[in-house]
Amino acid sequence: MDRAFCSMLIAAMTLTAAILPGQTAAAQDTDDPPPRYDPHEEDRQVVSWTLIGGGALFLLGGFAAGLRVDDLQAQIDDQKLEDPDDEDQLNTLRDKRNTLSNLRLVGYIGGVGLAIGGATMIIIQAVSDDTESTLSLSPWWTEDTGGVIFEGRF
Repeated sequence: MDRAFCSMLIAAMTLTAAILPGQTAAAQDTDDPPPRYDPHEEDRQVVSWTLIGGGALFLLGGFAAGLRVDDLQAQIDDQKLEDPDDEDQLNTLRDKRNTLSNLRLVGYIGGVGLAIGGATMIIIQAVSDDTESTLSLSPWWTEDTGGVIFEGRF
């Protein structure tokens, strides 16, 4: 071989070894893939915290409706029936009480459901950062009945 060619080859190998010292050994030692960036992670956290906040608002609304139900029940208990108009007023108060009682129940159930859903999403995100999650919602019906199937993998 030509002496100039050999010296260029040695210089190139030395330069490569100087620029990338030990890279091949380091690459063989680590089996971990680079961390995966999920652009939707912040969006899922916003949804989770929004569910928790909505749950708190539902609970607060249920509590407020419950206070009003107690007030209406006290008015109903204090009502004296002296003429037929009082009967209509009493029925109106009972209707309002029943409506607010239903709203109280919806507020409590909805609030707890939303808060548990948001907390579950936060816990699932913390536990399964490296798994892919999927959700599906599919309707089904027969001649007599129907419904919706909700499936998810987290």
